[in-house]
Amino acid sequence: MIRFQQLVGCRPGELVTITPAMVNRSSEVWTITLAKHKTAYRGKQRTIYVGPKAQKILTKYLLRAEDAACFSPVESEKERRQTKHDARVTPLSCGNRPGTNRIARKAPGDDILSKMLATVGWNLYAIELTSLNVLDYNKVLRQFDSKDG
Repeated sequence: MIRFQQLVGCRPGELVTITPAMVNRSSEVWTITLAKHKTAYRGKQRTIYVGPKAQKILTKYLLRAEDAACFSPVESEKERRQTKHDARVTPLSCGNRPGTNRIARKAPGDDILSKMLATVGWNLYAIELTSLNVLDYNKVLRQFDSKDG
């Protein structure tokens, strides 16, 4: 992406909006006409000229849907992560494997209050719980512990 940008001299914002439909390959030097660009509000037209070296880079990105972006940040990030994963020295059995460092979500009822209410019942503490603050919560827990023991 950066090599292509250096060869054609376009802005990063222009580069990420290029789609295969914008590329005119009818002549030896390809042209890309942008609808939205920095000076569009002044009524100016922006044309990017793509020479042979840049054409070699762009060709592989044109093999996609006509309205899809040629240079997608999602694809770039996926490729970067795969390269990093392939260069990994640590065995997969050690450390984080792809997709395993996510935070596990608690199932409903895993917190202490839910377990307490399920055991004792909603009716007993319904009035107390409607206006709980930290001190009240600790008081309820002490009461629950004393009834348990």
